[in-house]
Amino acid sequence: MNETEIRQRLIERLRRQAQGSSAAFISELCIDRFERRVDLVQVGARLAAFEIKSDRDRLTRLPGQLDSYCRFFERVTVVCTLRHLAAVQSQAPAEVGLWTVDAEQGFKVVRSPRLLRGQRLEDWLSFLPVPELRRLLRSQDRPVHGTREALLVQASTLPKTLVRAQVLNSLRAREDRLAPRRAQQLAVAEARQGRLVAPTPEARLQAFLSRFAVPAQALVRQVSGAHSSSSV
Repeated sequence: MNETEIRQRLIERLRRQAQGSSAAFISELCIDRFERRVDLVQVGARLAAFEIKSDRDRLTRLPGQLDSYCRFFERVTVVCTLRHLAAVQSQAPAEVGLWTVDAEQGFKVVRSPRLLRGQRLEDWLSFLPVPELRRLLRSQDRPVHGTREALLVQASTLPKTLVRAQVLNSLRAREDRLAPRRAQQLAVAEARQGRLVAPTPEARLQAFLSRFAVPAQALVRQVSGAHSSSSV
């Protein structure tokens, strides 16, 4: 399975869990000044990150990825194929969860992630685009003019719990807006892999005609029989 297939199965698995039934899921979310891109983010009661490692992936960037994810997210999990299990176990910190995935056996929880509480206020604020920052500041009767840097200064004294709640609401709303586009992109990706490609009109015609075509051997017998009859 490739990363796209694993991610889709992972979303389906998470949606069947109690905490995932009402959650939003965001694919390939950029964080940390766009230096990292998370394979899958679950926005529920907690903000959770999932890093996927398929057989085609290498693990050279994994330590740096996990270091960033543990700063920005409340739960972090690596989902890897059996090929990478031993290497991931040796590289991932104890607080990072670990699942394996197999095309036949599905997902297996090797260890669950621990709750991470060390997120800084500036890390939470980094999730908010400028319009959301202004909305947050306006709700607290703070100035809403100026550059992003000026807005961050105004927001730097807000309670972290308030900012966290705004981030979760913002990410859910963002995914609601982007969901139709993501569904279309997924359909295109699947079509490119040949799983959803509809038959062309020419292919349909060929299939229809083949139902009435005379097999070559039968045609030879018919021709031979007609020739024998004419020779008598």
